[in-house]
Amino acid sequence: MSKVTLLNLSGPSPFNAGQATWVYHAGLHGTDLDSHCIGGIGLVFDAREELQAMLQGGLAGKLRSQAFFVDRGGRVIASTDPAWQQGDILELDSALLTLPKGTSASKLSVYRGNYAVVACSVSAGYREFKRSDGYSDDVIAVVIETLGEVLENRAVQALNMTTRRAPGASRENVLPVKAGSDGAELERFATFIAGGRIYALAACNVQEACSVNELIPSTPGGHPQSAGMLVRVTPTGRELLWVYNLAGLIDERHAAYVGNEIIVVCTGQQRIGLCVDALHSVGDYTALPLSAFTADPGRLTTQVIRTEDDSMIPVLDAAAMLRRVEARMTRPVAA
Repeated sequence: MSKVTLLNLSGPSPFNAGQATWVYHAGLHGTDLDSHCIGGIGLVFDAREELQAMLQGGLAGKLRSQAFFVDRGGRVIASTDPAWQQGDILELDSALLTLPKGTSASKLSVYRGNYAVVACSVSAGYREFKRSDGYSDDVIAVVIETLGEVLENRAVQALNMTTRRAPGASRENVLPVKAGSDGAELERFATFIAGGRIYALAACNVQEACSVNELIPSTPGGHPQSAGMLVRVTPTGRELLWVYNLAGLIDERHAAYVGNEIIVVCTGQQRIGLCVDALHSVGDYTALPLSAFTADPGRLTTQVIRTEDDSMIPVLDAAAMLRRVEARMTRPVAA
């Protein structure tokens, strides 16, 4: 019979020079398999050195990346980032902390003021260890690769300095961006501010913009990010479009926030409205793919625009946004 015990993860252990560690304990029995346990062997894992070596080996010298081992609560077991010590809580999306055993996932997030790809993988156990021995203490491996600074403070300044205008108007506020490689294709994007940060959408998916004063509040219920409805004139009459809180779709912490402007987004025959803080500009940029997300149809962001000072503007995918809300969206009817 064997038993594995975790001793003092967030505090000192007398078995490892005052450092937190794992102690593996194997019971010893007599020659008779039914005999009582007569002793045991304890193996002290050199957690600090061994886990640190695993993380450093996994990064393989990659720049702009940090690696962690955490438990299901986000508590740090080991880290390559000196800002995070053993026992600190690494704030991760709840969907990543609740991944099933043996699975992996990634998402775009914010880490220390930078946009970053956060990739997580949950341990699956080894042979009978953590599989059939009754012991449960999942470890999650986390790699965070920073992409560029969040344009948060400058977004707020831009909100105060920029005259709000509809997409297609004067482009005097076009953002300074890094030039693409020779022959790189330029695309037109509309940029705007949502939740205090700058985002972009392909201009071909933005039909128009209007004031939030045109919003018709909706009754409680339905989609949690629904802000109301918008009446639009069509060649055959009038149409009611559902309007959603974009900041809340991106980050649930902004769920109660409604912006000052509405942009109408379309893909094919589908149209919805998105509430944003303010419109910014329309410009021609080279969008760079986020290779970790290009194969995932559920991601709202699969491209970025990088500015001259290495900040980053996430490019939202209009089709992915419509798919995200479609399951709980009542289709508009002619009025």
